[in-house]
Parts: sequence; structure tokens; C-alpha cells
Amino acid sequence: MIYKANCQSKLKTSEDQLANQEKSLRKEEEDFQYKVDRQLVTRSEADELKQTLMKKEQDLYQLQNNLQSKLAEEQQVAQRKVLNSIMEYLESIETNKEYQFVLGTTFGGNVFVCK
Repeated sequence: MIYKANCQSKLKTSEDQLANQEKSLRKEEEDFQYKVDRQLVTRSEADELKQTLMKKEQDLYQLQNNLQSKLAEEQQVAQRKVLNSIMEYLESIETNKEYQFVLGTTFGGNVFVCK
């Protein structure tokens, strides 16, 4: 459960970060469109602003991809830790005299315990 809560917390933080940056970018785009529609900027200024907004949008997508990759990697590592703990436990009970054998102690494999 700690793993799940930790992942959910990181996911929420990442989603909030992305939402805030996306909201900021949309606000800048609206401001840009307002200025262009009312001809409050020259064409060269509009081109520069447009390029800047496109760069910020690309950066936002890159951040989103990086956060998704990082969360996926952390999730995979956490799952492997859980599986490793289970496998270590199964190997330890195999030596217990109450069990005849434990089948499937390979990492991520099926488990079958016989008394």
C-alpha cells in the first residue's frame, strides 16, 4: 500500500505540474492571439512571439514525456522490489520442514507450495 500511495502522490504532483504549465501556456497563447487580432504587435514581433510559444509547447510535451518515462521506470522498479521480496520469502520457506517443496521460485513466475 505504501508503494501505491507513493506512486499516486508522484503522479498527482506530475499532473499538477503539467496542468499548471499547460494553463500558463494557454494564457500566453490567448494573449498572443489578442495582440495579433488587434494589431498591437508588428509582424516580426508576432513571428517572434509565435516561435517562442511553439518552443514552450515543445518543451511542455518533452516534460510530459520525461515525467511519464520517469514514473513508468519508478513503477517498474517498485514492482520488481515487491516481486523480489516475495521470491526471497518463498525461498526461505522452502527450507522450512513443514513444506515438502516450493515450485516456481523464479523471478515473476507462478508459485505453488506443497505441504
